Amino acid sequence: MIPAIEKNIPVRILNTNFPDHPGTFIYKDTQKSKSVVKAIAHRDGLTVINITTPRMLNQHGFLAKIFDVFRDHKVSVDMVSTSEISVSLTISDHDPIAAIVQDLHAFSKVTVEKGLSVVSVVGEGVREDQNIPARVFTVLQKENIPVRMISLGASKINLSFLVDSEFVKKSVKGLHQAFFV
Repeated sequence: MIPAIEKNIPVRILNTNFPDHPGTFIYKDTQKSKSVVKAIAHRDGLTVINITTPRMLNQHGFLAKIFDVFRDHKVSVDMVSTSEISVSLTISDHDPIAAIVQDLHAFSKVTVEKGLSVVSVVGEGVREDQNIPARVFTVLQKENIPVRMISLGASKINLSFLVDSEFVKKSVKGLHQAFFV
């Protein structure tokens, strides 16, 4: 969408579940509306790679070493979560996972989790409105949906979280009820 927005070309988003609905237009410049949340989206087919090593603690350049492996395999990383001695990140199921894991094993312990999906709550001001994350996680708690990873703050316009793919429909339906009904 970025090239279209940069050239001031409107982008029309349609709903495959409601083909007769006129959809939503995205423009380069818009007026801010009362409703912060504009969309709920998801993407399936994700894998989490968990990288752990005590050698990461207080070591400058360690994250660069990890991301060099993904660069070498021409793989784009989506979500990232870090702690003192571990990094978890998501990539597509179609990426060369075995080769990446082999390279990462040279300097860390690696585990792989498949069958994951990211769900995103999208809208201008999502990061600034403290009620949005509260509402999102209230829905997930009510629906008994375990969250595997969270991303908020990297983008001003979305809150994304990772769930087992079996919980995608339940997540999207519950969030839709909370924000649009």
